[in-house]
Amino acid sequence: MVRGLLLLVILLVLAGCSRQGTPIVAAAPLEAPEVAQRSIATAPVIPTQSWPTQTPLPTNTVAPVTQTPLPPTATPGPPPLRGGEAAPPLSGELAMVTYSLDLYRLDGAPPAAVVQQLGLDGEAAIENGSRLIGGTLSGRVAVRFEPPQSGECAIRGITRSDLRTIRLFYAPDTDPNRMRGILAHELFHQIQRDYYGERDHRKADVILLEGMAVWGTADYFRAEDGRALYQVRAKAAFDEGRLLPLTTSLEADCRTTTRNDIYNQWASFVEYLLATYDRDALDVAYRSSSGRPAGSADWVAAYGKPLPVLEQEWITWLGQQ
Repeated sequence: MVRGLLLLVILLVLAGCSRQGTPIVAAAPLEAPEVAQRSIATAPVIPTQSWPTQTPLPTNTVAPVTQTPLPPTATPGPPPLRGGEAAPPLSGELAMVTYSLDLYRLDGAPPAAVVQQLGLDGEAAIENGSRLIGGTLSGRVAVRFEPPQSGECAIRGITRSDLRTIRLFYAPDTDPNRMRGILAHELFHQIQRDYYGERDHRKADVILLEGMAVWGTADYFRAEDGRALYQVRAKAAFDEGRLLPLTTSLEADCRTTTRNDIYNQWASFVEYLLATYDRDALDVAYRSSSGRPAGSADWVAAYGKPLPVLEQEWITWLGQQ
């Protein structure tokens, strides 16, 4: 029994000595999880989700403003009217008020509807005349349409620019185109007065007073070939040897035919002066007149030449047109 126990102890001691001389070997690593062993190239692809395209709001988008309607009692204000010098009220029917004009009519004159259209045309004539002369109205103008005059000295229009009134004499059935040109002519006189001033305009030489007004409204009087009617008629008078002297007096011969002929020549003469000399000279002549009669301007002061010399130059020029 004792011998057997001793033998067992000896065997255990021998086994422990043998374990102490054995080198330690590193244990093999644990196998990594399967997902860690996969490369990026073989990783599963997650499908991209498709989203609806959205259009961004522009940065300058302004939200609509809701307008509050006017209360039932509110009414639009009156249209703007030209200020400055006032036009006097006239008797008769007030047919229309425009920016610059108060338009009246008497019984036996063109109807109100025609007068109203001519009022709008008058505003265009004011704009055109102002552009040509380089100035504009200094106030309002009263215009009255009246029955036509009769007789060989009858006139179609007259302007009292100091009173800012124009009177036109036409029958109810007159072609509005005829009246449109005469209205423009008379309005040009008012523009002349407001540009040159009352003192100089009141005594302006009639050659320039009427010649400028016909020249300045040539667009309303055109021949079939497009030329200004005064150009055609002045040239015809030259060709036929019936030119009137530029100093023709309408006080001595008031016939409408004489008036028409000399007005055309005066307009042609103004065109010549503007084409040959400068505008400043024309203004000097207009302001230098000693009275209304034809030839009363100081032509020598303005052009360095007397009127007869300028007239002969014009006739030569007219023959070349």
